[in-house]
Amino acid sequence: MKSIAAAPVRTILATLVLMLGLLTASHVASAPSAVADAEGCQPYSPITVLKYVVPRGVMCHEIDGSGNNITSQEVAVYTVNTCNWRIDFVYKDLNGATWYRDTGTYHTGCSIPYRTRGSGWAKDGSACAQMWVSGKLIVQQCHRIF
Repeated sequence: MKSIAAAPVRTILATLVLMLGLLTASHVASAPSAVADAEGCQPYSPITVLKYVVPRGVMCHEIDGSGNNITSQEVAVYTVNTCNWRIDFVYKDLNGATWYRDTGTYHTGCSIPYRTRGSGWAKDGSACAQMWVSGKLIVQQCHRIF
């Protein structure tokens, strides 16, 4: 006997898998040719739906530039509305120590997280995007800068 409640969950799971597949394919297909540009996505907050473990969302961080010069950064979060969030751009040295943090605006209420940052310079290490929700770090995605 097929569960009526399971059908919508299977539809949601199939949609999430399709969305992640399309997202990955679109990023690969649209990746710029310059090796200094980078893009990565990080799933976060896994939840169990029936017997399946799925991410609550996926945060993608794109950084454009060359060497230590950053042209732009963009963070997009693929999820349902998120409440009380902010996105920070964090720069770490080769030892992993934070040397600069661009703290984002704290968004009260609920919305889909998104943030951009313009040009700048970063020393050798990592450029990271962090999403904080209600004061707690939820997900981080980093790229190596050199």
